[in-house]
Amino acid sequence: MVYSTNLFTSGNTKVSTMGSNTPVAVRVRDIILDRNHPEFDKYDREDAIGVIKFTYVDSDKAFGSTEELPGAFPLDSTLNKYPAINEIVFVRTALIGEQSDSFTRLYYSKNINLYKGSNHDCSPYDETLGLGYDNFEDTTISPLLPYPGDTIIQGRLGQSLRFSGYNSPHNPLTNENNNTSPFTILRNGQFAQKKGTQHVIEDINNDISSIYLTSNHKLPISASQTNWQGSNELPSIDTYQGSQIVLNSGKLYFNSKEEDIILTAQEDFGVSSNSAHISAKEYIGFDAEKIYLGKGARILDKRNKAEPLIKGDRLEVFLDSLLSVLNSILATMLANPTKNTQAPALAKKATSLLRIVKSLKRDIRPGKEKSFLKSKKTYTE
Repeated sequence: MVYSTNLFTSGNTKVSTMGSNTPVAVRVRDIILDRNHPEFDKYDREDAIGVIKFTYVDSDKAFGSTEELPGAFPLDSTLNKYPAINEIVFVRTALIGEQSDSFTRLYYSKNINLYKGSNHDCSPYDETLGLGYDNFEDTTISPLLPYPGDTIIQGRLGQSLRFSGYNSPHNPLTNENNNTSPFTILRNGQFAQKKGTQHVIEDINNDISSIYLTSNHKLPISASQTNWQGSNELPSIDTYQGSQIVLNSGKLYFNSKEEDIILTAQEDFGVSSNSAHISAKEYIGFDAEKIYLGKGARILDKRNKAEPLIKGDRLEVFLDSLLSVLNSILATMLANPTKNTQAPALAKKATSLLRIVKSLKRDIRPGKEKSFLKSKKTYTE
């Protein structure tokens, strides 16, 4: 890609038009982006952030230091796109203040679109051309392909925000049935391109991180896990059409610094992963008409064959009663030995069993806190 270095030459527009408020094309030679810049104090310190030092494109004479060059402030303080070194911007003058306190100041607009790309618009074009702060061109970044009526904001490194909703042959989300239904795509990082020369559209599965906000659309997202055996039915991940918000990234982290994280759903709440864990300081509570543990429990319950959990207190009472009966039988056997030839052997066995029964009764401790049967953490109704 070759462009003439005189692309913006326009005769004698350099100095004569600066005083007439006519925009003039200039080449960015330096930009103040932090407090360490040598001219930070010169341009009123914090006001200096974003100030460019420039030369005129129709007379790019050699200069010794950027400190010798004129400076210009960003035109807009609410939406900032800071130019790279060697990009072309328009500069114009503006009157600041009123009457005797007024003065003029130079302001610049965003960079001029030379190559229809989103990574940079430096001139002259050179793939080894520095963009300032030791940054160089990324040739893999492609601009977004617009759909009819789109509003698109793009960063230099594959970041984008698209407001869309009109039907288009290239729009995979909209058709004649949901035409004019709005959707918004926030993307950070573009999927890998060999050469960023053609326009592309977002790819929910291959872009680095993205958020999709839809109103009446299907999203072709591929689930990273497909184990839904604990659910009554498979979730409609890529087949659901309606209003939804979908986040896709390498990792999702939700953190509430002060209060709660609350998740509610009108219908199913599903989680599928390689492993899952929940940790809490005070307690973990689960409540439902039925709680199933294991993928087969719900299926077996439909056949009336599911295994219910044992209740600890009631089991203690039952076992204590059973052991009390055994204890009574063994005690009776020892107190009233028969004259049968097996009596000595039975008495000896009864003595041994009686010790075991008494030990088991001590372990059960029905109603006591230090029961060996009951969990100290897990409870049921």
